[in-house]
Amino acid sequence: MSHRSSSPCYSKRERLWCCFKAMNREKRLFTWLKLTRCLRKFDGLIQRISLVVSGDTQKEKLISISESVEKTEKESVVSDESLIKKRKDGESDKDGFKDLVKSSSTKAAFFSGEVNSEKLSLMKVAAVIEKSAKTGAVVLDLRGKLMDRVEWLPLSIGKLSAITKLDLSENRIMALPTTISSLQALTKLDVHSNQLINLPGSFGELINLTHLDLRENRLRSLPASFVKLTKLEDLDLSLNQFTQLPETVGRVTRLKILNVMALPTTISSLKALTKLDVHSNQLINLPESLGELINLTHLDLRANRLRSLPASFVKLTKA
Repeated sequence: MSHRSSSPCYSKRERLWCCFKAMNREKRLFTWLKLTRCLRKFDGLIQRISLVVSGDTQKEKLISISESVEKTEKESVVSDESLIKKRKDGESDKDGFKDLVKSSSTKAAFFSGEVNSEKLSLMKVAAVIEKSAKTGAVVLDLRGKLMDRVEWLPLSIGKLSAITKLDLSENRIMALPTTISSLQALTKLDVHSNQLINLPGSFGELINLTHLDLRENRLRSLPASFVKLTKLEDLDLSLNQFTQLPETVGRVTRLKILNVMALPTTISSLKALTKLDVHSNQLINLPESLGELINLTHLDLRANRLRSLPASFVKLTKA
């Protein structure tokens, strides 16, 4: 009696189909493994960036991401010369910052930032900072250059010791890193139209600052160290969220131009003030001490709710 085999009998077409499915499964598995490795590398890079942005000041955590950036985005970042202005050929990197401050206007022009419309990621910003530091740049323009999701700056910005003019305006920056206080040569800082809630406590270490634009942010107070900005001549604090202007402003006695939404009681201390702009506010009255600003030549009080002027107003003979 003959016995038939219990194993199934496949046709040639069926065997080929089984082989094809097996190969397809192996291919999908290989792709999945490759993707997993890529994701792990990317996750590691993100963790390194997080350490830079977190504000951790422990020395062992202040790592540089420049190597990773150069591998992934070297061509698109380092070649962007429209953001950076170098020293003139032959100038020594050993020049003191005082010399840089005095001659910054002849060494560099402040770019508008419109040359290159590319938006920069956090990694690209870090790479630009690294390049600026290495080349001894004196001007860096990042006006409207950052991607919307970039709300913080790398701690490495503190390496820009030669920078005299820095434009960070028209972005979505929520906080400045504490290391910005290392920019001792900085004379002009423009951070208008961002999302700043406060300034770092060390902000007053920018002792050579003469022009500061902080308008259109969300500031409610100024750090106590603000009084150290003794060289500040032009200050714009308009369109913020101050309930009243901090008294510290009245102690920056070299101010010549002030644009604010309210007047501090110490306004009379600003003897050097030549221009005062408080237009488009809800001012009901002006302090009597306003008349002490004897050097005032320009006073803008438009679009307020003033019903009278202080008697001391007659002293403003230059306005």
